[in-house]
Amino acid sequence: MEKDRFKAGGIMYVIYLRKKRIYAVLSLIALLTVLAWLTFKYFTMHTKVLSPIYLGNTEDKAVALMFNVDWGEEVVPALLQILQDHQIRATFFYHRTVCQKVSGSIAKNSRRGP
Repeated sequence: MEKDRFKAGGIMYVIYLRKKRIYAVLSLIALLTVLAWLTFKYFTMHTKVLSPIYLGNTEDKAVALMFNVDWGEEVVPALLQILQDHQIRATFFYHRTVCQKVSGSIAKNSRRGP
């Protein structure tokens, strides 16, 4: 009779769990699921994929050039001369602290134009 049991498909194990243990196991699974989700969200939020933004005709090869003047105005006149020699248009953004120091030269540079 013992041999017939193995021929029929093996031994079946039955595990009896108490309610407290079931709740503990389900709570652990829920906690691990939440931690995995939070980890996924953290890493996907802090890894940004940079891609170009196309506004306008993307068939033409063009570059938008911008300078953020926060470091002082010492090199701006030479930079403007280089841009003017090569007929390059650019946008300059002056930081407030620089504007307070050199407001006269900013107005002069803005009149130079392209």
